Amino acid sequence: MAFALSTSSFAPRTVAPQSSRSRVRVAAPRRFLQVVRAEQTPIDQAEQTVKEVEQTVSQATTSAADNVEKAAYTPVQLTTAPSFGDAMAFSGPAPEVINGRLAMLAFVAAAGAELATGAPVAAQLKDAPILIGLTFFLFSAASLIPILRGAKLDKSVGPFNPRAEILNGRIAMLGFAALLVSEWANGGAFF
Repeated sequence: MAFALSTSSFAPRTVAPQSSRSRVRVAAPRRFLQVVRAEQTPIDQAEQTVKEVEQTVSQATTSAADNVEKAAYTPVQLTTAPSFGDAMAFSGPAPEVINGRLAMLAFVAAAGAELATGAPVAAQLKDAPILIGLTFFLFSAASLIPILRGAKLDKSVGPFNPRAEILNGRIAMLGFAALLVSEWANGGAFF
């Protein structure tokens, strides 16, 4: 009985050949056709996949070469640096950056000197006006020169970014103003 079941799959079947010219029918066992189809289909699919990959690689290579050629012949567009008036205008890039940096410097220096010596801000300014003025001038120039050269101030280095600097500058401005108001209200040093 097992022999009869296994041979039943070898029943002849007529198959039309692949070419459309020939009309001859060939009798072939079903299992043989299944094996032949199973062997031919993956190979045909693999060949088709290889052709598709070759076409994709060829297109990508051509596209990349075209992009390189375009980049080689495209002129570099330089950003124009603002004039001194544009940089220092009310809505220009320099005032808030410079004022924020000077406020951070002033608050830390004034509060530190006040803690160390007990002298209020007015007394500190009276003791070293040239040194304080020169320090403020150098910080202002160091902040203004990159802006006048057209540098973009939007690079971040870890937690140090332009938004954090602007926020810290604003807080330092408020802190320094509060230090001056508290000294004026107390009539002397805050600390």
